[in-house]
Amino acid sequence: MSWRTASTIITSSSKTAVEIGKPAKCFVASFIADLTLLGATKLPTQAIENKFRDPLSGGRRVNFDPGYIDLLQVVLASTEIANQGI
Repeated sequence: MSWRTASTIITSSSKTAVEIGKPAKCFVASFIADLTLLGATKLPTQAIENKFRDPLSGGRRVNFDPGYIDLLQVVLASTEIANQGI
């Protein structure tokens, strides 16, 4: 890991906070990676999310969205067809 932000508490009624529970913790971590493999990184992150799902509700307790930030854009490899809140 090349860097990690401090944890932030999510207290809003965002979809993620509702699914994971409130208060939810959020942080951004950075790893040096080959950007051509961004799509392929989503499958392993989904496997991690599935490993930690709530056994009763099936809801996620962790959320990983691999992506990258450069001077012009923020790109997330997400399976959701929705407006992305950054």
